[in-house]
Amino acid sequence: MILSVSEQMDLFIKCLLLGILVGVFYDSLSIVRKIFVHNKITVNIEDLIFWILTTFFVFIMLLKINEGEIREYAVAGILIGYLINKMILSKYTVKVGSIILGFIIEVIVKVIGITIYPLEVVYKVLIKLLKPSKKAIIGSKKVLKRSKKNVRIKIRNVKKEIRILKTKI
Repeated sequence: MILSVSEQMDLFIKCLLLGILVGVFYDSLSIVRKIFVHNKITVNIEDLIFWILTTFFVFIMLLKINEGEIREYAVAGILIGYLINKMILSKYTVKVGSIILGFIIEVIVKVIGITIYPLEVVYKVLIKLLKPSKKAIIGSKKVLKRSKKNVRIKIRNVKKEIRILKTKI
């Protein structure tokens, strides 16, 4: 497919934006890593998955933008866009994104705390109400143990009396 110079420039600009978009996606991954610390193995696995998905995404976008033709300036545009993001935008994106995500997590934690507070109060009240019944249960267990002991003693006494009666007969 033959492209005019304006169409080539349009493709190059779209590929620049695609490269910046890939960089922003990687920055979002960096933000998550900044908030939730990962070990090296997890980071490597995340990077591998990210780049596999990014390759698939870029390929699909090139299919849509340029009907599947891969041109050198399109690849260069993607790389330049990614580098522009890394050199200029990334530090600000990560800082602002970390602040925003941290704030969102803080709000969620507060909402959960407010939601759970009434349940904690109900739980404490129920525990206070059930303590006397717990003592009653323990007391009744002691009574049952004593009763069991008394029954054993009575059974022994009855067995003795039966033996005595058998010897008399």
